[in-house]
Amino acid sequence: MLFGLLHLNYFILQPDYSIPQVDVQEDNTPFIADDENSYLEEQKDGSYIFYYGKYKEELSKEDVESGVYDSYPIIKYNNKSLR
Repeated sequence: MLFGLLHLNYFILQPDYSIPQVDVQEDNTPFIADDENSYLEEQKDGSYIFYYGKYKEELSKEDVESGVYDSYPIIKYNNKSLR
């Protein structure tokens, strides 16, 4: 019975996990989005567009605030109209 109680009290140690960079396949050549070839552009409504290589993806404000995109530069929305 003592073995049964000890058997129920176990846990698994896992290594530290870091979020991987975005991998994109481009003409059978791997493309890794990083802060030198990718960026975010803030939109008027608070959402963002993530540009990486020849691709772009719309992201919500919550997606960006989650921290997954912290390593990418952000172009802030400019509210001033061009005259």
